[in-house]
Amino acid sequence: MGSACQVSFDVAPAPPRALRVLAVDDAPMNLELMAAMLEAVGYELDFAANGAEAVEMAQARDYDLILMDLQMPVMDGATATRRIRASDGPNTATPILAVTGSTQPQQVDACREAGMDDHIAKPVGVQDLIVKAAQWTGRRRVA
Repeated sequence: MGSACQVSFDVAPAPPRALRVLAVDDAPMNLELMAAMLEAVGYELDFAANGAEAVEMAQARDYDLILMDLQMPVMDGATATRRIRASDGPNTATPILAVTGSTQPQQVDACREAGMDDHIAKPVGVQDLIVKAAQWTGRRRVA
């Protein structure tokens, strides 16, 4: 009689995929600050220095969240958001949050009219950024 060969594998579950964020701002210091806050809690970040770069990057890669400054050279955040929403790329339904010092109600309304989902006031606070990122990642717009 042959002996039965038993093989067992101890397989650990794969870690969940890190959530990818596109941070768009023309001020390198603001990008570094957002990176420090979000990478510390496990997000992976890509960066764009203006709206035109953001549109190009949003066409090439799927993101879980886009953080968009409003006032930038080359292309502003509202125009970039409209172009991302109107494209046939992978981020037409990705949450886009305005990150700006413009906090007047009419300015926040203009962000929403451009297709942004929410607003984070500058200067960006750690708590506010992490809470908003957690709140919006994993969501998609419904047409």
